[in-house]
Amino acid sequence: MIVDFRIMCGTLRTAVVVSLVGLASCGGPRGGSSASLGPQDFRAGTPATTQQTGLDRGFATGGPGRLEPLDASVFGVTGEMVLVPPPVEATDLQPVGPTAEAVPVEAAGPSVVLLDVKVGEVNNKPIFAAEFLRPIAQRLRALAYRDVRMPDGEIGVELVSPEQWRQDAIAVINQQLVNFINNELVIAEGLASYTPGQRAGLRNFLGLVRNDLERRSGGSITRAVRNLGTDQTLSEYLQEVRNTELINKFSENLRRSVVVTRSDVERAYLQRYGDDRKSSSMTFRRIRVRRNDAEGVARVSDRLSRGEVFAVVATDEANGSRRSEGGLGPAMTFTGAFEDATFFSGDPEVDSALRGLTPGEWAGPIEQDRFTHWIYLERIELGYKSWAEAQSELRQELYSSRLDAAYQREMMRLYEQAGLSDMSTMRDELLMVAIDWFYPGS
Repeated sequence: MIVDFRIMCGTLRTAVVVSLVGLASCGGPRGGSSASLGPQDFRAGTPATTQQTGLDRGFATGGPGRLEPLDASVFGVTGEMVLVPPPVEATDLQPVGPTAEAVPVEAAGPSVVLLDVKVGEVNNKPIFAAEFLRPIAQRLRALAYRDVRMPDGEIGVELVSPEQWRQDAIAVINQQLVNFINNELVIAEGLASYTPGQRAGLRNFLGLVRNDLERRSGGSITRAVRNLGTDQTLSEYLQEVRNTELINKFSENLRRSVVVTRSDVERAYLQRYGDDRKSSSMTFRRIRVRRNDAEGVARVSDRLSRGEVFAVVATDEANGSRRSEGGLGPAMTFTGAFEDATFFSGDPEVDSALRGLTPGEWAGPIEQDRFTHWIYLERIELGYKSWAEAQSELRQELYSSRLDAAYQREMMRLYEQAGLSDMSTMRDELLMVAIDWFYPGS
């Protein structure tokens, strides 16, 4: 029998167990009886025991947690060929335990089980590729395509280059990895810092959540789990509730630790505005296309309507206003309120449209005698505000900056104390798995 094989090079990213049924030779010289080959036959030494981690799954329900996926690296043999069927849909990315049934490839052929890949650890908790990538699977698939306008005007899709996909995918994976690790560290810290009384309170809270689910489902836990609509078990759902509670508690403690006094706000006011009434400034970008350039007007209008960045569209060859600078004009000063100022006395329609914008917004097309305009408000820097106008804004700015600083300090402490695999290595491992699974033709 010939099966389509691929050679896995470098770090093993996915693995399979091939069970051959009906071959008496598998069992060796044992009187012709058939042998059953399972994952345990590939392990060296005694069976591994479940490790205790900082995130005890049994804490939420008082019972044992679910089985962790196998670490497929124990099956790796350098230079050996293995069959690796990539998942077709996001739902295929389900971790498979050692007791899962094999999925038949063909009616009378070998059976294959897709195993997860361990890419690292955080606080002794393993990070498995499929479990990690599942929440962002659809997004990674979507990154492989982009919209294009067809000659007939319809919108079609095309496959992006592998280089572009890798660049976009690594940003998504990196952000997901940072969020995942931060949450795991905060959850573990919360569990470690809880007093026995707080732990009892958390267990009571989870018990109330379970009872409420059961009550709203007519007393049936099975129906309650089905009504969740999240493909989670009851244990997994309660663990998620517990983790959310721990993260919210961490955030609440941080917020309570930040204090901003009136004297802090007064000092910030004097530093920014002082006693003098200073002039304010406004920065803008403009696209100006000749009206007789119908193709250029249509192209710029279409690009902006599809959500392209204004500064990028402003580099279009049709733009006759500071094209090399992305349409960026010089800063213009004004006094008093922005909505009462005058910036383009020769173009009253453009001037009126600009005053109605807030930073980050654009207006257009605005047609005049010879040109079609689009105007974008880059930013406004107010030179003066009264104490009554400024104090609330300054207080919020001080609070936000101090909260960010407190968060960074606390996370730095948790990272220094954590048992953490190298993040760049984990990110690269996850990217290699994602390429195989989510980029078409890999």
